[in-house]
Order: sequence, then structure tokens, then C-alpha cells
Amino acid sequence: MSHEVFICYSARDKTVANAICAVLEAEGVRCWMAPRDILPGADWGESIIDAINDAKAMVLVFSSNANEAQSQIKREVERAVNKGIPVIPLRIENVMPTKALEYFLSTPHWLDAFTPPLDDHVRQLAYSIKQLLGKQAGEKPNLTAMPPPLRSAMHLNAGKAAEEEEGIVAWIKQPLHAGMVAAAVVVVAAGLWWFLRSGATPEDQQAWNSAATEDTIPGYALYTRQEPQGYYLSQAQSRSAELKSGVDQAFAKAKAANTASAYQAFMQTYAKQGVDMDEAQQAYASATAQEGAARAAEGAARTAYQRALASHSRDGYQSFISAYGNSSYAADVRSRLAQCHSETQSGGSTQTSQLQQNGNGSGSNSQDACNQAHANAMNSLQSQCSASQGKLGQTRVLSENAQQGSSAVGQAAGSILGNALFGAGRSVNLGSSYQCTTSIEAACEITSSSSRQVDVCP
Repeated sequence: MSHEVFICYSARDKTVANAICAVLEAEGVRCWMAPRDILPGADWGESIIDAINDAKAMVLVFSSNANEAQSQIKREVERAVNKGIPVIPLRIENVMPTKALEYFLSTPHWLDAFTPPLDDHVRQLAYSIKQLLGKQAGEKPNLTAMPPPLRSAMHLNAGKAAEEEEGIVAWIKQPLHAGMVAAAVVVVAAGLWWFLRSGATPEDQQAWNSAATEDTIPGYALYTRQEPQGYYLSQAQSRSAELKSGVDQAFAKAKAANTASAYQAFMQTYAKQGVDMDEAQQAYASATAQEGAARAAEGAARTAYQRALASHSRDGYQSFISAYGNSSYAADVRSRLAQCHSETQSGGSTQTSQLQQNGNGSGSNSQDACNQAHANAMNSLQSQCSASQGKLGQTRVLSENAQQGSSAVGQAAGSILGNALFGAGRSVNLGSSYQCTTSIEAACEITSSSSRQVDVCP
């Protein structure tokens, strides 16, 4: 069922607003008011805009509370004015509107209701509303008359009620009827609770929307401070506890990982929750230092590992294990060390000594004489080197000297031949001879063999 009147009020004037709503609806004028007519889960702002657009008139419950809540009140009144919807202010306190509200409320007719009794003023409002809507209005209420006492209405036909009471009691006492009545009572009570339960005030709803949008522990804490009796108090406390539990679990995971990146990710994600980050920051600094030291140790181990591999020796591997036995490279080095074995290797060495010999030779010419001298010297060098189990190497002529001269045999033969041919005292020259002296230096190479045990490592 659509409504005809939108009731605009401050949450602190809810009692008066409820009374106005009850009187108007009793007079057949359907009203819309928050939070009563906002469906569960619906957007608060959209619901209010739609309700104003569908209304034929707006009743403004005006008071000092409305002045204080003018941001919300002003938006609703401004919307109605822009839509051409009549605004009827019911002033329940002798106060004037702020300038922001006066701009919209300067022309409409005011209804003052700050003199008791309020009931008369509300009935006067209902009369005016029905006339505005074109509904049939009864006699205009007399503002000086007192409303009829409720007690007389309550005791009307008391005798008849007493007569019927006995029959009703007898009917209820039957077991089947008693169960039906009990079930009906439960259903009616649940329905009354649902429809009559107190809702959130506009200020409460606005504070809750801000907290829910932020969805942080500080946001919900601010809501509970602003609205200690708020409609969403239990939800704020529950969600805050849920967020706190999530923060604690996330920090426990970061501590389990104990890495700088894990602590950094935790701080970036949960800093907005307003929890104490001192422990996380200290843990982050400690983890960063540890990881730096680990990287330095890893670099030193890698360098030592490369040196050990280059050595291919048992000593090199053992030295690495002693210094870096807990490193990531230790397993490979131990495997290589286990494969080391000893082998016998044969070897030899050569010693060279310099020998020197002189040789003499003669001949009919200097070359023949020197060749003989050279051969004689080489024979002597060969004999000397062979005696040392060596062999001749490179040779070098140090000096060579050839001289011409006559031999005694040649002179005697020439004298005999001359005497025979030419007479006594005559001699024949049979030719001169050459003498050569040579000095030669030669390398004598003496080779010796040996064997030794060596380690062979992969």
C-alpha cells in the first residue's frame, strides 16, 4: 500500500513523530517514516529518496533537535521542495529554524504545537492534512477542548465483557484449544517484535554506514563511542572481534614464516586496522638483518666452494668442509671427497752438465788438421759423458788454432833425396805440414727416473 505523507523528524523527537503517525493513520492517512518503513537490507538513502518522491505531502516535526540535525533534515526538506511537495512544519518547541532551513520553510504555514496538550495540535494537523489531500475531513477540532479520557473507553460495556469472560476461559481450558492459543500467542509476539522493534535513527544509520564502509577496528570503535546504545552495536562489536581475530591469525602466520617479506606483507595489509605494529616492526628488522647475514655467508661459501673445485685435491675439499660444513654446498664437496683416491705416477728428471775437451790434429792443410783435432776432442767428450750414463747434447767450439810447419820425417827424406840427386849437401823440399788445436764444450744430459703417490680427486 502506497503512502501519502512523509514524516520528517530528528531521531530525538521520535516519540512525537510516532504519535503524529498514529493519529494520521487512524484518520485514514497512510504515512511513511524511517526506520519503520525501510525494508531490511535496503539502502537507507535510496529508501528515503523513493519515499519522498512518492509522497503527496511532508510533515516536518520542527524543534531544536531538528536544527541540530539540519544536515539530514535539510536534505529531506530540500528534496520535497524541489519536487513541489507541500511541507507542513509542526513546531513543537518555540525556536526558530536556522538560515539553511529557513530558506525552505519561510513561506509555508506554520502549525505551532509547543503549548499543551499536544493531542489537540496533532488532531489539528490531521484535519489540515486531510483537507490538503482532498479527503473528507470531520469537524475541525477545538484546541481548547481536552481529549476524551481513555479510562471511560476502557470500561465501556464492562458488564458484557465480564459475562463473556467465563465462556472464553472455559474454552481455553480445553487441552487442544490451550495449545492453539499458546501457538497463536508466540506467532503474534514474534510479529509484534518484528514490526515494533526499535530501528536505527538517521544519525545512527549514518554512523553505521561509515563504519561498515571503512570496515576497520578503529571504525567500529568510533561507532560504539558515538552510539553507545546504537541499533548496530552488537554487530559492530562482533565484526570488530572478527577483524581482531583475523589480525592475530595473520601475525601468527608471519611469525611462523619468520621472513622479512612475510612481516612486510602483514604490516601493509593490517596497518589500517589500528593494531599495535611495534612487535611486527621489530620482527621485520630482525628478519631483515638475519637474511642479510645469511646472504653474506652464502656468498662466502660460494667463493670457497669454487676454490675447492678448482683445487681438485683432498686437502682443498677437507678445508672447505671444516669451514663451511653446514652450507648448501657441503653435500657436493663431501661426495667429491669420498671419490678421491691415490695413484702412483712415474716421473723422471734430467740433469745437464757442461764438459770441455781439447783436441790436436795434423794434416797437409789447415782444414784437415782441424777436422782431425775436432774429431779427437769429440771422442774424448763422448767417452767422458758415457762414463756418467749420459748422452752428449749441444756442442760449441770454444777455440780453434791451425799452424803451418815441416815435420822431421819430411826434412830427413828431403835431405837424402837431395844428396842422391844433386850431390852432398843438397836437399829437396818434400812439402810443409799443418798443426791444429781445438777446444770444444759440450752438454752432457743425464736422465734419472722416479715414481710417487698422488691424490686424484674429481
